[in-house]
Amino acid sequence: MTLIEQHCIINLFSFQLFFVMQMDVLIVDDDDIMLSLHHDIVKKCGLSATPVCCKFGEQALQHIQSKDPDQKFLVLLDINMPVMNGWEFMDALNDHNHNNVCVVIVTSSVNRDDRDKARTYKQVIDYFEKPISYQTLLGLRQLLSG
Repeated sequence: MTLIEQHCIINLFSFQLFFVMQMDVLIVDDDDIMLSLHHDIVKKCGLSATPVCCKFGEQALQHIQSKDPDQKFLVLLDINMPVMNGWEFMDALNDHNHNNVCVVIVTSSVNRDDRDKARTYKQVIDYFEKPISYQTLLGLRQLLSG
């Protein structure tokens, strides 16, 4: 088992505790085609009936900050975006102490350094390569729901 897999398992178990509560799913990607595809797959697999699509990390951060502090979020986050990239978004989450957010990195990057960097953030529970498949999100949903 790789270190990222071990990290994800630990974080998944802690995330399961609050998954059963109502949560918002945010899809953050600057690519309209990926946003549409992932939006449809999130709905189809039952992860959320109303996922929120954000084209930039800053938009997603504003959405999170506009909600009740007890609201829980699952963010499907692209890394390479203009305005605020995925890593800047993650740093902003840490700066604002958003402990109610769990993140799945969703990227076209195959760079091992990105996987290693993702592991350094406590909010990151998994790392997927684009595009996300129905089976992948269905598996995530099943893991999160216990």
